[in-house]
Amino acid sequence: MSQIKFEIIGIPVAKGRPRFSVASGFALAYTPKKTRMYENNVLAQALQYLPGEPIDTAIRVDLVFYMPIPASMPKKQKILAETEQLPMVKRPDLDNLIKASIDPLNGVFWTDDSRITEKIARKVYSKNPRTKYIITY
Repeated sequence: MSQIKFEIIGIPVAKGRPRFSVASGFALAYTPKKTRMYENNVLAQALQYLPGEPIDTAIRVDLVFYMPIPASMPKKQKILAETEQLPMVKRPDLDNLIKASIDPLNGVFWTDDSRITEKIARKVYSKNPRTKYIITY
């Protein structure tokens, strides 16, 4: 088994719902700007860890989302948060964080996201917001 490990620096962003507009009588769907910018950032930072060829076998993806600590957090909890031990139980949703972090790597790191057979993810507070990836294949 092989592994690729890396971190994407910056506050993790959840995948936004598609937006719609009408142009010349046709409905157009588009990805919100914040999501597009985040996905572009993920891909740009991840490219240095690119495997030789896109992975075309079963893949396991482990993700840890390190979210910023709110200034209003009580002191007792803040101490735990600073050690990256405190789970984040607020928005954004874990599912949407996963989507925004995996979608930009589709077709680049792996041939198709159907190759992902296992995902393990969690979100915790941290003084250093980032996303940690471990891709096992």
